[in-house]
Amino acid sequence: MRHTLRILTTIAVLVMTTGATALAGAITVVTFDEVPTEFQAGTTHTVSFSILAHGREALDAGPTSLRFHGPDGATHNFVARYDGEGRYTAEVILPRSGQWQWAVATGEYLRQDLGTISVAPTDGKDGLLASLRVGLPIATLLAVILLIVQLTPMIRIRKGPAPTADVV
Repeated sequence: MRHTLRILTTIAVLVMTTGATALAGAITVVTFDEVPTEFQAGTTHTVSFSILAHGREALDAGPTSLRFHGPDGATHNFVARYDGEGRYTAEVILPRSGQWQWAVATGEYLRQDLGTISVAPTDGKDGLLASLRVGLPIATLLAVILLIVQLTPMIRIRKGPAPTADVV
């Protein structure tokens, strides 16, 4: 009987302590003022969010950032500014269109994956500037080569033998 009583007491203590832990909730909860649904490449987006302890108490989680892992494998980290009372703001500029994985990361408390976000391509002006960044140096190089090809025959003619004077 005593053996059975010890086992039942041990089980009761375990059930009570496990239940209290389950009711405590998550350690930290991230909530966004407005969940971004789509970004545009090359455009600055302001993302505001709160980090709350147990979903209720404002938390200064230390250094906090939004991390984006791009379709090309590059990772971009945007440091969030602590605005007080558990609120953070980050300025985000993603350079390329495509599907990006993103997360909130803090130094001590949390790394919360947020899934995938779609980044739309830039408008026509940005596309033109990107084309000029590549095309302009190539066009300049071709113009220099064409100039050299055009001047080469003139240089050869002038290097020919000097004209001789007729002696009378």
